[in-house]
Amino acid sequence: MTFRLFRGAKAPRYRNAFGDHNLTNRDANTSRHIGTSDDTIPEGSLSPPASAAGQSKKNRTPNTEYRIPNTKGSAIWKSRLQVVAILLIGAFLRLYGLITISPPGVAHDEVANWLISRGVLAGNHAVYFTRAYGHEAGFHYVQAGAIHLLGDNLLALRLPAAFGGLLVVAVSYAFVRRLFGRDVALWSAALSATLLYPVFYGRLALRAIWLPLLSGLSAIFWTQAETPNLKSSIVNLKLLAAGTFAGLSLYTYLAARALPIFYLAYLAYLWLAHRPWLKQHWR
Repeated sequence: MTFRLFRGAKAPRYRNAFGDHNLTNRDANTSRHIGTSDDTIPEGSLSPPASAAGQSKKNRTPNTEYRIPNTKGSAIWKSRLQVVAILLIGAFLRLYGLITISPPGVAHDEVANWLISRGVLAGNHAVYFTRAYGHEAGFHYVQAGAIHLLGDNLLALRLPAAFGGLLVVAVSYAFVRRLFGRDVALWSAALSATLLYPVFYGRLALRAIWLPLLSGLSAIFWTQAETPNLKSSIVNLKLLAAGTFAGLSLYTYLAARALPIFYLAYLAYLWLAHRPWLKQHWR
């Protein structure tokens, strides 16, 4: 029984952050690089024949070096382009034909918002308006600012909701990425950009779309405060921002009154699972 010695180029090598490594685990006696020699090694012998051992260095093929491509950077740019594409699709679905195609006409709730926002410009200020069964004031001040800048028209009335809905897509991506990673975040942003109800409420001059925007920002800052090895001052600033956006969300829509329930439930979780961290930053 004989083993054929394949003589020729040495095993190619590549370089990475951990140093040089052979592409093959076989030693020089059993290299996978096929040559043309007919020399054989007798059974049980561990040494190559003299003809192979005495091969001139001039006739040897020089080593070939391979550099692993930087896939991390390309993956980041690919992800950014995907996010931009999702935002562009979301913008198109919310802005195209905003006052000419859909929704047709002006809904009665939009008219009520219009009257309240006009009242703000006329000097009727409040933190809660009792007209139209009661309205939180936050969205109406944003809407009044748009009317002041763009004129008393339907476009100015609906743009705050459209831009708020588009920002919800971005906030959805940022929040879900912190929890579940980039791939899941892309799906979350894509669904927020294209599903019926986020698009529907992003095209009406109604205040409900601003609730997920502000509460989502609050959640992002809260989760950032839990990043390991942050200075206490940075943690406190992020918690302050989280509380500020949570408080502002109460001025957007009636359903925001349920938001404290989620924060109390999360505080209970921190008390049970991460008590040292909670005690460190609790004031």
